[in-house]
Amino acid sequence: MKNIELSKYDFQLMSKVFNKSILVELAKFGESHTLEKIVSGLEVNVIRLDYQNLPAFFERAFHLLRQHYPNEYIYKNAIAEKIVRGKHKLSNSLYVTEFKVNNTIADVAIFNGTSTAYEIKTEFDSFQRLDSQLRTYKKAFEKVYLVVPSVDVEKALKVVDGTTGLYELTDRYSLKMLREASTNIETFCSETILNCLRVPEYMQIISNNFDYSPPLSPSKRKQDCIELFAKLDIKTLHKEYLKQIRAREYSDLEKSTFKDFPKSLTSVLLSSRLNKKLLLNLQSCIVG
Repeated sequence: MKNIELSKYDFQLMSKVFNKSILVELAKFGESHTLEKIVSGLEVNVIRLDYQNLPAFFERAFHLLRQHYPNEYIYKNAIAEKIVRGKHKLSNSLYVTEFKVNNTIADVAIFNGTSTAYEIKTEFDSFQRLDSQLRTYKKAFEKVYLVVPSVDVEKALKVVDGTTGLYELTDRYSLKMLREASTNIETFCSETILNCLRVPEYMQIISNNFDYSPPLSPSKRKQDCIELFAKLDIKTLHKEYLKQIRAREYSDLEKSTFKDFPKSLTSVLLSSRLNKKLLLNLQSCIVG
């Protein structure tokens, strides 16, 4: 691992290894031209693509990124690996990346007994939009955490308010909770929660709580639902919201299969939601 002289371009290219499209190619064809192109495009030959030993390939790429270019995927994978796969054992939990909350995107959302959003700020990110991002997440998540590298801990403690939780991703790749998040339930926005749901999901909540016959017009129907959501007790709404989101939970097949894959693929696997055929093909391709 000594004398690694990869450029920023190399590391940015290498980070594309952890992508759903590559997993789909591997599942469909047993190989990936995209992956081959990434490896051949590196200026320094530090990883070897061997289809007979893909776990070693992914673990090597991940280790290089973690040690020398800890980008957003490293943080997402730490959350997926240590909180969802580790702490919760994939039980009754749903892990989502790039979760849309109004016009903002939460880096990671986890739904289990509650709703939790994680905003990641790597050493390559600024805190410029942080305050508005966190305020938006608190309209739809009971708990909100900021995740930062060790070098930014002091800065984070100064700029975020006391209701925001804080995690440090250490140099040893451990997630260290520095401050637990407070509940945001009392400041929830019912319309924001509705916008986080799919149409059948929020319609089910309406059906569970109101005698409502939806009109044919989609825009009128949504406006009606916004008004009805506002009438729900906020704790009831959160409970219904969790119930609908958690209905997207992983199947028993997914839970048992995920455990066989390299830990470096945890985040991309949990968030890709491959169908049964693709998942089994991918397992055969990578795990054997």
